[in-house]
Amino acid sequence: MAVLLAASLDPTAYECTVVSLFSEPNEELAGILDAAEIKLICLGKELGFDASMLLKLRSVISDIGPQIVHSHLYILGYLIPSMLSLRGTKWVHTIHSMAGAEPLGRLGQIANQLAFRTRVLPIGLTEAVGVSIRETYGIREPLIIPNGIPTHRFQREKDASRRSAWRNMEGLGEDDFLFVAVGRLSEEKKNDVDIRALDKLHADARLLVVGTGPRREELLKLAEDAGLAHRVHLMGLRDDIPRILGNSDCFVIPSKREGMPLSLMEAMAAELPVIASATGGMIDMIEDKTNGCLTKPDDVDDLADAMRK
Repeated sequence: MAVLLAASLDPTAYECTVVSLFSEPNEELAGILDAAEIKLICLGKELGFDASMLLKLRSVISDIGPQIVHSHLYILGYLIPSMLSLRGTKWVHTIHSMAGAEPLGRLGQIANQLAFRTRVLPIGLTEAVGVSIRETYGIREPLIIPNGIPTHRFQREKDASRRSAWRNMEGLGEDDFLFVAVGRLSEEKKNDVDIRALDKLHADARLLVVGTGPRREELLKLAEDAGLAHRVHLMGLRDDIPRILGNSDCFVIPSKREGMPLSLMEAMAAELPVIASATGGMIDMIEDKTNGCLTKPDDVDDLADAMRK
């Protein structure tokens, strides 16, 4: 989201710099920034709490001298020294998930509370996220600004020969019904639920799981133990998401919590039928049985029923 937002700004009106606490982003995102001639600074953060980021961020932000700093995810605690030293800067922070479920720890929540009550304007992606900000931090009327994506990049593949060629290249059958899930392989994404649901479907149904994360080996073993190794395809990190979506048949996202997931927006832009768990901001995005299907979170049978339809 941050990269696309930066690249969408009018370069004649705004000078933008993107700062990443970690190493360089993937090739696709780096290419977007390069094409837009946006400077990228990577700080090489270590895993876990890294105290060196406090001074590194302050130094980098002081050198830039920004009028506005827009932060994301879980870094507000690292920005406190910068906030104290830059008095003329405006600060905004986008909360991507449900506020109370962010993995901040008690100190992280205290840092956020202090920031939101003093200098930082919190932004929620959906009304449900806004409610969570109000309940977690006591912000009476948080600002709601939905995510956006370049929809022109996501199209269903309507050419039968190209669709067939892509499936052959990926080792998939022309008549296979392809469910696809995109996202980090972590506990909150609940990819085990869609694998278990696949076991209840016809043998020509297959599941493509795009992404990587700490649950990869666990999910591989689950598929093998269920006799689904040939029907569950863990595809790893890919830079051709539009093509994968365009050649699939249905998108599934059984997460137990979400804000406003870009992957769901991309699937909808690609005109895929979508099945999502009724949780977080996804209930603001999908009207059940109208522009998608909502299922009970962590309910294998309910998800399988929706996938059959």
